Amino acid sequence: MQFVKKYPEIFSVSDAESGGKDLFGGRVDFVNVLNMGKEEVYTSLEKLFIEVMDIFHTSPYFHLGADEANLKLIVDDPDVKKFMKKNNLGNDVHELYRYFIVRMNDFFKSKGKQMFVWEGFSRNGKIEIPRDITVFEFESLYNLPNHLVEDGYKLVNTSWKPLYVVRSGNPDPNVLPLKWGPERIYEWNMWRWETWYYKSPAYKKPIQLDRNKNVIGAQMCSWEQTDESEVPSLRKRLPSFVERIWNVDKKVEFDVFFEKVNKTDIVLSEIISDKSQDSLLIGFNIIGDAKGNPIREPLD
Repeated sequence: MQFVKKYPEIFSVSDAESGGKDLFGGRVDFVNVLNMGKEEVYTSLEKLFIEVMDIFHTSPYFHLGADEANLKLIVDDPDVKKFMKKNNLGNDVHELYRYFIVRMNDFFKSKGKQMFVWEGFSRNGKIEIPRDITVFEFESLYNLPNHLVEDGYKLVNTSWKPLYVVRSGNPDPNVLPLKWGPERIYEWNMWRWETWYYKSPAYKKPIQLDRNKNVIGAQMCSWEQTDESEVPSLRKRLPSFVERIWNVDKKVEFDVFFEKVNKTDIVLSEIISDKSQDSLLIGFNIIGDAKGNPIREPLD
């Protein structure tokens, strides 16, 4: 019997502007990055994390987030400079970022939790990132999956392409949803990373690894969507994803598989009393142009 284990995630370091300067020691012009050069930040975060851990008390995991940090926004901050000097971090603000990850990992381990992070720290750095941190690899930009495996980290494959479902239900006709059809997802495997973003090494040539025990699973991500669009956009994509991670050896033709999906989808409609479907499904796939803009892949 397999059980579902929930775990909490709080986006730390980046995506933090709503926290305000009083709680996390930053400034308005920091926009989305915590001021990791103030002890008040660590004190506030630990209090917040403890409250969340009390809610998810049965979970052995905690996801720190810790990705997409625009460190240029804090590099000249006097508190950051003072903090880095005090802790012998040198002059590279990336070492402060690595210090933050290591310190948070020590905190979670002291509470009996295993820490997850998004891909974000680079392969090179003076401060070593512990191998007991599980990395959710999504963009193959900051640190490549093959390098992380070589360096001994455990990975969860969250490949941007084709596992993200983004912006469904946005009323703005100029906003292009970022998602891929069930057939494209069915072609993916757990050891393969792709992306539509032109700056990633996985843009022109997907990164395909041999089977490796350090790739411990995969995750499909749904971001920036309206509530009412979630089920329609996921109901016929999730089965392809689940099939690829639960049944990695036996693979039937997609048409045969999708016929079964359509049959079970009828049952789902009856259970939830909702037949709503995504109008952008079969044949809807995203690619990136030479300037890094997402565009719809032309149909054959």
